[in-house]
Amino acid sequence: MTWYMAEDWIGSIKPKKEGVFSKEAEKNNMTTLAYANKVIKNLKGKTNGDKIKIRKLRQAVFAKNAIKVSKNK
Repeated sequence: MTWYMAEDWIGSIKPKKEGVFSKEAEKNNMTTLAYANKVIKNLKGKTNGDKIKIRKLRQAVFAKNAIKVSKNK
């Protein structure tokens, strides 16, 4: 079994970071998936080494993949 197929892969989220991206989506009156798509569209290829933008892009990709995995179960 590869790492991405493990059942506990989502356990890698730090407890203090859990739900942060979803809360940002709610503040923007969007679903988590719609907000993730917007962030990916706006930041992909445009991070220029900015750590905050890179973190936000990684959160968006993670959220999108987590939603995709949860729908396939």
